Amino acid sequence: MSHFSRTKKYTQDKPILASPNGISKIRSANISRDYLSFDNNGTKSIPAGMFVAKLKNSSGNFIFRPLPRAKVTTAITTSTRELSVGYGYQFIAGDVLFIHEPYVEFTIANTNSLTVTFNGRTITSVATGAGNATEAAIIHARTLNESPFINKVLRFVAGATKVYAIAKDGYSNIKFAVGGSGSFATTGSNPVITLDTTVVNTTAIGTVLSVNPTTGKIVLVADSGIAVPVGFNIGVTVESVYGLLDGSYDFTDERPNADAALVSEGNVYLGSLPYFDESIIVDLPELKVAYKF
Repeated sequence: MSHFSRTKKYTQDKPILASPNGISKIRSANISRDYLSFDNNGTKSIPAGMFVAKLKNSSGNFIFRPLPRAKVTTAITTSTRELSVGYGYQFIAGDVLFIHEPYVEFTIANTNSLTVTFNGRTITSVATGAGNATEAAIIHARTLNESPFINKVLRFVAGATKVYAIAKDGYSNIKFAVGGSGSFATTGSNPVITLDTTVVNTTAIGTVLSVNPTTGKIVLVADSGIAVPVGFNIGVTVESVYGLLDGSYDFTDERPNADAALVSEGNVYLGSLPYFDESIIVDLPELKVAYKF
């Protein structure tokens, strides 16, 4: 028989469910403490608002575990062995990490304007105030992220002199054209580059050795296999995201597992979730995210 206990160790200043009385779909999952690392309280706990994933273990059997995915908060280089992420205690030794979403990158060579054409609409970004290509890349990424014509399907991240276009749902084939007046490291006076975000980087970032209990940083067995900019989502490949925990679970008493109730339909507040990316909605289409309280 499995057991669980709820805890207030992780307190929520804001609610997770926007309309708790409207929840009609609940799933159950048995979660093992083996898929958690010790946190800075010396416990294995799952914070409220964590998603739970379904995936196969090394024996080929389906299991449920806290979604092993996180957002990069400090740029990863090929000499990085400790990874800083938004929340890291849902990773364990042996996890192999990859960049989660398909993406494509383009290089900014100067401070000239940038155009992106998508579905017949063109967005122009002017790098006003940029003193160099790195600053221009930041402005371009911000401008594109603010455009309602494209930000429903793509999000943009700046890293050094590059802008990365990332497929929000994690799967789609999204094609768009980039142009400008010498803005890119390409030839020609007005280059137009057709880009396809179906590029999945199959090179592993690395294998997890441990998670630092004090800092929550992920420690790799060796230096990272690839560079990853701030804002990218990384993690373990999963079968699907199965549901959301609206309460926290504590394994302090050494009990091996927990029978957890998972929300698969309803409205949730983004600001209360330890981790979220838009591809989760592909697996949980009846879960709606409220961006404001």
